[in-house]
Amino acid sequence: MHHIEDLDYYVEKINYLLDNWTNIDQIVDQKYGGYWDGYTLMLNKATGRWFSFFGFDSGSNVYIDVNHQNLYVDHEYFPTTPPLELTLLGFKELLEQWREIQAEKITLKDRIFAALRLTQAL
Repeated sequence: MHHIEDLDYYVEKINYLLDNWTNIDQIVDQKYGGYWDGYTLMLNKATGRWFSFFGFDSGSNVYIDVNHQNLYVDHEYFPTTPPLELTLLGFKELLEQWREIQAEKITLKDRIFAALRLTQAL
């Protein structure tokens, strides 16, 4: 999948959560396997209503604290590094900004290749 498509996918997932926040309990149960149990909360030194949003093969994991609408990103290969904490809306905005940067890079790359093709044709 293309990087921008990946970003679109996660922005859509976050938008879905935010747009349907009044049904968050049902969404968590149906799409994310429910909230963490007491043992998982203890292991993560957390309290409240948390669920695993998604994870990556690279070892990064993303969790959401429903009580505060905060999103946390940790990396299992760097256990001493504190997790990144952002509001769900803040994370969505970060992904949207990154998507714009990626789109600009692609546009610039396309322009450079077009210019190279044009100069080779001359």
